Amino acid sequence: MPSLLSTESRKLLGYALLVFLIVILGAFVGSFIGPPSIKKSCLGVVLAGISLLMLAGCIRAIFTGVYKYGKLGVWGDEIKKENRPFGFWFVITFSCIFSIIMLMLGISMLLS
Repeated sequence: MPSLLSTESRKLLGYALLVFLIVILGAFVGSFIGPPSIKKSCLGVVLAGISLLMLAGCIRAIFTGVYKYGKLGVWGDEIKKENRPFGFWFVITFSCIFSIIMLMLGISMLLS
């Protein structure tokens, strides 16, 4: 299935993801070695950032045409979107619920 994004768009999206990961890493480090006044905000940024990445992964897994599974780095059989097993939907549902809870917790930490 060809990608809907052009090469330039994919490259920019990759750079944006890299910046997002650097911000999450900086907030993670700041939550341990930062001053006490910003530790809670740093933890909120980490939780919100990780949960947004998890939600993006769940959405991508649902809407891509093929679900691939197998060992890490070794792709096994391909299952078409119409033939996905129950376990796939269970994992996606659990991941979405968990990431939404993390997002709400991170936002509440940022607002308090």
